[in-house]
Amino acid sequence: MFLELVYGISVVEDEKISELLKLADFFNCQTAIDRCEEFLFFRSHQPFEFKFQTALKYKMEKLKVKCYSGLSKNTDFSGLSPQDAHDYSPDDWKELFDKIVSLK
Repeated sequence: MFLELVYGISVVEDEKISELLKLADFFNCQTAIDRCEEFLFFRSHQPFEFKFQTALKYKMEKLKVKCYSGLSKNTDFSGLSPQDAHDYSPDDWKELFDKIVSLK
């Protein structure tokens, strides 16, 4: 499954995305991360919170920009906090804080 993703055979599904990203991160395979980002951006039915956390954890810039543009005053920001605070970089925390403050 992971090798199929690396070699361009589309195998990304909502049920497999977390495992594929863990493998891609472990093997430092940017191609696989990029393909997962494309899937999350265009075809995934995962909840917004999952996409946001995943974008920040795996440094998916296009998806991160899309997620930030989707934030509003009605967003449940408690769902955007990761289980491990180290999943977000200090810059990501600052950007999230600044976005929340700008919405108030």
